[in-house]
Amino acid sequence: MSTDAIEEAVGWLEKANADLEPELLTAEATRSQLALYARAEKLASYGKTMLARKLDDADETARVTGTSVPRAKATVDTATALGEADEVRDAFQAGNISLDQASEIARAEKAHPGSFSELLEVARSDSFQALRERARKIVLEAEQYRGLASRQREARSARSYSDELGMVHLHLAWEPHVGTPIVNRAEAEAARLYRQAKKDGRTEPFERHLA
Repeated sequence: MSTDAIEEAVGWLEKANADLEPELLTAEATRSQLALYARAEKLASYGKTMLARKLDDADETARVTGTSVPRAKATVDTATALGEADEVRDAFQAGNISLDQASEIARAEKAHPGSFSELLEVARSDSFQALRERARKIVLEAEQYRGLASRQREARSARSYSDELGMVHLHLAWEPHVGTPIVNRAEAEAARLYRQAKKDGRTEPFERHLA
């Protein structure tokens, strides 16, 4: 394939960026422009994903694309999964879904062949979070009889790190029967604290009460 078409498209995007003045656009024009940029990004993501698979080098892919190595590896993994999901790949190639959407749908399709049609509809009509939750449910249901319980037990982990403010972050991975009751109790107590704070005229995000 000649690179001329890509180079021309990049040139037009560079010109569009140089001419872009969002503050002068109406709300309707802003939505239209945003949709076009989003579609352009989806189309470009397909090319990057397929080429990253061909390159098969997460370090170089991360350097060229300006992303992290784990993100680059995830892109290669998505491309590999798309090799067994023609319909999902076609939707991605056409710019109808994003890389993140393609990744979720391809993973579910691999676990449960035939689930792609439902998930493509979710991708078209609902949020990414809704798509991710539905795809995750499909995968878990499909994996129930493939040693899921033992793999979950082996996946238990705990780690901590400090950020630039010195805040301590905790990441805990528990089996569902262990983690769900703990989360439910914590969220119930946080909800009580949130309601009490609201009565007292104090407003803080729910996640602070959860902490």
